[in-house]
Amino acid sequence: APEKPSPTKEEISETRRQLYIAEKDPITCQIQALRDEEQTEEIMAQIESLKEERARVVEKIKAENPYPQEAEAQNPE
Repeated sequence: APEKPSPTKEEISETRRQLYIAEKDPITCQIQALRDEEQTEEIMAQIESLKEERARVVEKIKAENPYPQEAEAQNPE
């Protein structure tokens, strides 16, 4: 079977955009909603936890969908 061509930068960008909408944006909405609440220690801790989770989600999306030059840097031949 012929090898599937690597996705283009534009295709990767669109994939990342869709994943950010599906996975990152809901976390951002939770953070925004919590910021509307009274800022108790518990609420502030929840916000910090969600910000850390959001950063992990972004890193995962980037790692799983590298742009062509990023893929080459990660896998030098």
